[in-house]
Amino acid sequence: MKRLEEIAKILLEEKVKIIITIPCKSLAGIIKLLEEKKDFRVVYPSREEEGLGISAGCSLGGMKSVMFIQNSGLGNMVNAFKSLIQYYKIPFFAVVSHRGGKEELVGAQKPMGRVTPKLLKTLGVKYRFLRTRKDIKKIRALLRESFSENKSCVLLSTPGFWREFNEKI
Repeated sequence: MKRLEEIAKILLEEKVKIIITIPCKSLAGIIKLLEEKKDFRVVYPSREEEGLGISAGCSLGGMKSVMFIQNSGLGNMVNAFKSLIQYYKIPFFAVVSHRGGKEELVGAQKPMGRVTPKLLKTLGVKYRFLRTRKDIKKIRALLRESFSENKSCVLLSTPGFWREFNEKI
């Protein structure tokens, strides 16, 4: 099974209904696939903190959502994250494309790329890396942990993880 289908299958089996995303080139392949599946509703908020509010509303309404965003958007969400998600212990799960690494061509991405893991640690967010196919199993485990323990979990996906899919779009 191809990686993208494998990810969609996990989300479906874990009863995720809402996908919240801000466009990101790295995530284009998975978002395109999820848009095509009738089991998911893909929502495009104008800003990351708006997406965070949608995610909180989903959780409070008994639905599971997943955010697919770029790491630069994490900085936009800090206040809403601390004062809403964490304060009220609302489960939150995101797959975050980790821009700004060694291979990054856009210089403006590098500063946030360097601080992303530190930011997540400072915020008290459990995170793991999504680097290879074997890491896909982390999606199910972290999703379950997030929603069963009412906490925030993030998968930081490396550019190499998505590259093979996005070249075909």
